[in-house]
Amino acid sequence: MELTVPEPASEGRRRATPGFLGYALAIAVSLVIFAFGLAAVDAWEAGNLRDFPDIVFVVVLFGAIPAAVVGAVGALVVHLLTWRATSQSWGVGGATVAGLVAGYLLYGDEVGPVLVLSLSAGLGRLAVVPLATARGASLRSPH
Repeated sequence: MELTVPEPASEGRRRATPGFLGYALAIAVSLVIFAFGLAAVDAWEAGNLRDFPDIVFVVVLFGAIPAAVVGAVGALVVHLLTWRATSQSWGVGGATVAGLVAGYLLYGDEVGPVLVLSLSAGLGRLAVVPLATARGASLRSPH
């Protein structure tokens, strides 16, 4: 007689998150997207692209530590709220909303930077969906 462990009923719908490194990558991607977006907002307001590369460089250089702090808090909140979700769209949507809230808290009524932060947070989380999917597949693997 062979003893086997029964498979869970919802084996095909196992939840997965990007993990620590995935969230760190999402924050880094968000920072780069935010830098380009903020430079685009500045170019729109100034009417030229003269400062575009400088703004991107300065935001990435000096924004890395604040982005890590704000992004880590946002990633933790989103993770805690969506860890039971089986669809990655909840994590992407949650990151977008977290970016919107963080943008409003940081920039107040300045619509451009608030929307850029929201969009960059969502796109950063979207960028690591394949990592979460691969991680979920490895969790389902019997080996």
